[in-house]
Amino acid sequence: MICHVTAWARQCLVAASTIFAIGLYAFPSEAGSPFIDPGDRLIRQDIELLKAHGVFNGVISTWPMGWKQVERNLANISPDAKLPPHVRAAIMRLQGQADTAADRGIGASLRTQFTNEERIIRDFGQGARDEVDTRVTVDKQFGRGYIRLSAGYREDEFDGDINLDGTVGAVTFANWLVFAGFQDQWFGPGFDTALVLSTNARPPAKIGIQRLDPKRINLPVLRWLGPVQFNFTAGLGEPTREDFDRPLLIFSRFSFEPVYGLQLGVSRGLQLCGGGGRVCSVSSISRALVTVVDFVFQVGGDLDNTGVVLTDPGNQVASLDVRYTNTIGKMTYAGYLELVAEDSAGVTAIGDASLTLGATLSGYSERFGLNWTLRAEASDTEADRYFALFSGSTPGSANQNFIFTDGYTHRDLFIGPSIGTDGRLFTGELSATDRASRHYYFRYRRAILNATALSPSLLSDGRIRFNNLISDNPETVNFLEVGAFIPPTRFGRFYAEARIFDDEPNTPGESDFGGAFELGWSIGF
Repeated sequence: MICHVTAWARQCLVAASTIFAIGLYAFPSEAGSPFIDPGDRLIRQDIELLKAHGVFNGVISTWPMGWKQVERNLANISPDAKLPPHVRAAIMRLQGQADTAADRGIGASLRTQFTNEERIIRDFGQGARDEVDTRVTVDKQFGRGYIRLSAGYREDEFDGDINLDGTVGAVTFANWLVFAGFQDQWFGPGFDTALVLSTNARPPAKIGIQRLDPKRINLPVLRWLGPVQFNFTAGLGEPTREDFDRPLLIFSRFSFEPVYGLQLGVSRGLQLCGGGGRVCSVSSISRALVTVVDFVFQVGGDLDNTGVVLTDPGNQVASLDVRYTNTIGKMTYAGYLELVAEDSAGVTAIGDASLTLGATLSGYSERFGLNWTLRAEASDTEADRYFALFSGSTPGSANQNFIFTDGYTHRDLFIGPSIGTDGRLFTGELSATDRASRHYYFRYRRAILNATALSPSLLSDGRIRFNNLISDNPETVNFLEVGAFIPPTRFGRFYAEARIFDDEPNTPGESDFGGAFELGWSIGF
């Protein structure tokens, strides 16, 4: 049976609204805001610090993260536990945030960000998307239901100056969270790059489900996996694209921790359906979702999206990531890796692989009262550059697709890495948090954009494939960035960042040295 994407989306949104409405009235009250959005550097740093010191159970590489997981871990920390002062400070900060999130009253906040030039590299910490980026948010807990209304202003956006990014409704059922809206997500252990799903692009309208607290599943075999997290979302792309309008976007992630400190994760991202004649049937969606069945039994005769015909199910990427953390003496360390592959010819083939590697080392200076962290991370999206030792790399394949010729994008921004196709990024950072919870950082970045000089190409059916949305020509840009976050005061929370750079995209033969600043202020009521 063939169905239109819009009809499918309408049915899903009605179902999500029904579930939400039932949740509002059928269950008693419990905690307030159920999740932590990606974007808060200090919360993530504190959670990773507690994880390294052995007092935070469960996987921490999927965002949003449930407050239920944080609250359980804080409650399990003994007051008599021998922990360093900076770990105690992190516990106090998290406890304060958890108490605020648990407030069942109506909450309201205002956030304003200013910049003279939008950043090219968007990491977990996000940042302003326009010269003026302002948002007003109101949220409320209703029993097990939660609703957040968020209205933002940015000039000349796709859908007008006003946007609803961050608006979401959610309902908790036992240990599950069901949500619908414009929810930001981040999959994987990287800080500068998430190869399948990041906050680089604005969030599409979506519905989803995830576990609130990734505890161990006490069933045969499954208990061996340790704490388990699962996330599944489905949404619609933008209404106007050069290829197919309103594609169906599906994201899923499964992560677990078989040994404390060792986290493993598998993520998938899919583009399917869409206007302009794309088939959107139960068969096509199931073939894309269950590649194993298609590979073994040859359902429909076509393997996933490896051919050259438009009847293939769609575009998909899949990743495997690993993160390990522990202590060494009085310091903590972590190392992580994410490997992503484009569409492959069955479950036994991994093709067009991109890579992210990262490591952190943290410690505490008693003399200066500073918790410091050194971080290094490197990403490369020139597919197979490090894996096809004999055949060489495959330029132009990462984040691209012969069906969805606009690429793995939403509203002209890559859904995964901000460096897009055939890009390379290295980041070195020193950050510190003092006794007053003020957070400072100094960062060096080297970004190589469009390293293989890709340019728009004409396909055999007359469509244009847009190979690189960041720069039409190769550019190497070095950045120096320095910033500070001030903890909440009665006047709100502040941050500032200054950055200088020695080049810009789309400036062949030139080196446009320049600088930028970014200021942010937020306050809750």
